Amino acid sequence: MTLVGEPVKLIVRDQPWERPLIENPAMIKNGDRYYLFYSGNWWESHEYAVGYAVCETVTGPCEKPLTEPWFKFKPPVMGPGGEAFFTDTKGNLWMAYHAWTGANVGNSIGDRSLHIDLVTFEDDKPVTNGPSSTPQLLP
Repeated sequence: MTLVGEPVKLIVRDQPWERPLIENPAMIKNGDRYYLFYSGNWWESHEYAVGYAVCETVTGPCEKPLTEPWFKFKPPVMGPGGEAFFTDTKGNLWMAYHAWTGANVGNSIGDRSLHIDLVTFEDDKPVTNGPSSTPQLLP
């Protein structure tokens, strides 16, 4: 395998909640649109969260429809991010992500856990009822 073409900038850090960095891009396609999800802020903070941009093609242009995170903390699940997407055998879209559990955000004892939440689309917008503090069972 080799790379083809030149690198393309899809998004930049331009919203206050994203500071000081954006990372962990994950692109999915729904219908004729591409959705570029990304994590922003410090991972060891409860403010770490997930945003997204809608892209015309895999190489852009991309536009962020929100000025705040799409997916953010909801106690006791703090600092969700590092998202990855997969579909189950029935075609349902799921997002796996890591988050701090409870009050020990940013500590060194490893209170980071894996979570999985269902993602759907309504009016071309991604929707989830997470972050979920209870385990989700895959169908």
